[in-house]
Amino acid sequence: MRVLLSKRARRYKALPIEEKESFKWLESAIRSGRCLEAGGASLVTHIGDREADIYEEWVRVPSRGHHVLMRACRDRAIAQPAKTLFAYLSA
Repeated sequence: MRVLLSKRARRYKALPIEEKESFKWLESAIRSGRCLEAGGASLVTHIGDREADIYEEWVRVPSRGHHVLMRACRDRAIAQPAKTLFAYLSA
C-alpha cells in the first residue's frame, strides 16, 4: 500500500523544481523551444495559464528569441522601483 503524504509533510516548497509537478511547464517550454529552433523558428512565444506562473519559468525560459506570455497568478516584484506587477498594471 502506497502512503501519500501532504505537501507540508513532503516539505514541498523545499523540493527542487525538477521534483515538483509544476516542472512539466518548464520542461515543456524548454523542449518545445529546442524543437521549434531546430525547425528554423527565430521567435518562440511560450504561453501558459496561471498554473504555469512559476518563478523558474520566468528565470530560465525568456532569452533572445524566447518570450513568455503568462496569465499571472502571483503579484511579482518587477524592475520598476517599489512596484509589483499588479500595482503597476492597475496604475
